[in-house]
Amino acid sequence: METGRLVDRSPGGRSPAPALTPFTGLRWAWLLWPAAAGAAWFAVRSLPLEAAWKAITGLQAWQVAVLAAANLAVLALFAGRWGFILGSFGSKAPFTALLGYRLAGFGLSYFTPGPQVGGEPLQVLLLHRRQGVPAATAVASVFFEKLLEMLSNFTFLVIGLLVVASSGLAGGNIPFFAWPLAGSVLALPVMHLAALRRGRRPLAGLIGRAAGRFGGRFWQAGARHAREAEDLIGAFCRERPADLARAIGISALVWAASLAEFHLLLRFLGVAAGPVQTVGILTAARVAFLLPLPAGLGALEASQYLAMQAAGFDPLLGLAASLIIRARDVMLGLIGLLIGGWGLRRF
Repeated sequence: METGRLVDRSPGGRSPAPALTPFTGLRWAWLLWPAAAGAAWFAVRSLPLEAAWKAITGLQAWQVAVLAAANLAVLALFAGRWGFILGSFGSKAPFTALLGYRLAGFGLSYFTPGPQVGGEPLQVLLLHRRQGVPAATAVASVFFEKLLEMLSNFTFLVIGLLVVASSGLAGGNIPFFAWPLAGSVLALPVMHLAALRRGRRPLAGLIGRAAGRFGGRFWQAGARHAREAEDLIGAFCRERPADLARAIGISALVWAASLAEFHLLLRFLGVAAGPVQTVGILTAARVAFLLPLPAGLGALEASQYLAMQAAGFDPLLGLAASLIIRARDVMLGLIGLLIGGWGLRRF
């Protein structure tokens, strides 16, 4: 092992391009868009969009610039965390490239049904093909970064639910099943990281069983790359506890910056929300994004309207906030799809 780095041990330092096609089966996923659009219309049909639009157009140019800068800071932290992990695995890529590839993955995830996942294979392909990063290292860095993202997201979700329950923002209406469900989703990334640290390979085992059942090069390649990736991540967790703590610390910074950005948005819209109210309203948005709808279509708007009302503010401002978030994410998603499409066309 090289000093201070984990090195990919695949033959020749590189393994063949992963047999991952991020667009496989998406033609079927797109059929869910009409259903999602119908659900969105049902959710927002009675909401006063015109009044919300007036609140949005009341923002001044400098406020829009501040919000854009804050969002850029959050994106930079995402790319920085990925770059830190990649460097710990013995590979490097330009910061701007990582930022672009992560936007590409976000765009693919955002515009397909599901809880904000699905663009990771595209990140792997771009990192491997355009930057020459070994396939196992590319898979490991994306997989590990996603695990940390899930860990931080679910941690915030549990904390947010506790804040909402203890502050009475939900009026005592949090269903009982929400607690074991939240605890279960938080336990998944924690248990996976613990298993990797002990040298186990949960994902590789699952894919390996699928390969034995279905056969085919896709499953076999997937099992091989998962095994190599989980070996790298397991070694990282065992041998680099300080770097693991730093990566988790970056994840905490991501959420601190996200909270600050959301708080600024509320302030600029005229919502005098305190820390507890900000956490509660943002928790509602995160729950909406977990629903099996592309980009939480309709659910985000309804959640912010109701959460703002529960917090004692004008619900129109919650709808305005959701529309600003929607416009921002759609713009970033489209930029990401353009980056991903351009990157793949070069090969």
